[in-house]
Amino acid sequence: MSWYLPGAPAVNSTAGTATNPTTSVLLAQITSSGASTAGGMNSSLVPLTQICAYFYLGTSTQATTWWLEHCLSTGLGSTAIKDRTVVITASGQTSQFVKKYDLAKGDLVRVRVATGFTGTADAKIQAEQLA
Repeated sequence: MSWYLPGAPAVNSTAGTATNPTTSVLLAQITSSGASTAGGMNSSLVPLTQICAYFYLGTSTQATTWWLEHCLSTGLGSTAIKDRTVVITASGQTSQFVKKYDLAKGDLVRVRVATGFTGTADAKIQAEQLA
């Protein structure tokens, strides 16, 4: 059983907005190795950090398929990806998805669209460390 780690602040990714996104565009990202351009979580004290991640995803023009990815590195190839969850949001709507991850130091959690499209996509990740 897990519970939220007392005193641990939530970690926010930068709010990602992309016009006409492609599959290579990282819309939001957090890392377990400390500060990054999109926010970070320090896991240097323990070899494994459990987090509960909240994903806020939405588009302006069409239903969209998203990839919620747990990765070993910033690479986009399949060798960098430890786990991928596919979710779909409706056109003109924002949806929230919740997922639990076991992060090793240096792991990333990120969001990409599964198929490029014309329009605007918005994504944000908020993560809380679990004890």
